[in-house]
Amino acid sequence: MELFRALRFVFSFCLVVALPACAQTRAPTEATAALAPLPRFMPTGEFVAPPSGFIDFCRRNKSDCDGGDASPVELELTGERWAELNAVNDEVNGFPEISDEANYGQREYWTYAGAHGGDCEDLALQKRQLLIEKGWPADALLLTVVTAWEGAGHAVLLVATDRDEYVLDNKNWAIISWRDAPYAWIKRQSRERPSVWVSVDVKAMQVAETASLK
Repeated sequence: MELFRALRFVFSFCLVVALPACAQTRAPTEATAALAPLPRFMPTGEFVAPPSGFIDFCRRNKSDCDGGDASPVELELTGERWAELNAVNDEVNGFPEISDEANYGQREYWTYAGAHGGDCEDLALQKRQLLIEKGWPADALLLTVVTAWEGAGHAVLLVATDRDEYVLDNKNWAIISWRDAPYAWIKRQSRERPSVWVSVDVKAMQVAETASLK
């Protein structure tokens, strides 16, 4: 297992370094070859209401939702940081996935997963906390709500770097670009204020795609 993780890290980081300007690390299909790549960084729109579970989490963990920076700095993605991302993603993805009802007797309760496990929001929060403990800036670690292909709600941790924005997902052990994740993006934390959420500007994405066909 350790050898597999080491090989995966070397291969995936080489892709990140070798293809900084590429929109996709997979070969384009007939359906996507004609489209220009989506923006490197996820377009966001207007302020929106945070998820109710997040609001309750902030009430219980005020210091985790305070602060912010009006001009967040792009985080350099070094080999060491890429290794840390993979290590944290692997560690937390090894925790059991358990619903809030089974864990806490509530339909929705956001908290840190811990080794006992948790649902997707809890696992994303745990990854965020572990990375902050390793010195990662909070403004680069964004809780994000998506819709899966079958229509189910889901949450992931989006990591903003100078090369791309990457998805740490309990449903996928590989860390991939947000553009390659099989989700409809709904809303995420603002980079400027962790307590504030913004919509993902799907219209801007559609404009980018439409412009590429002209």
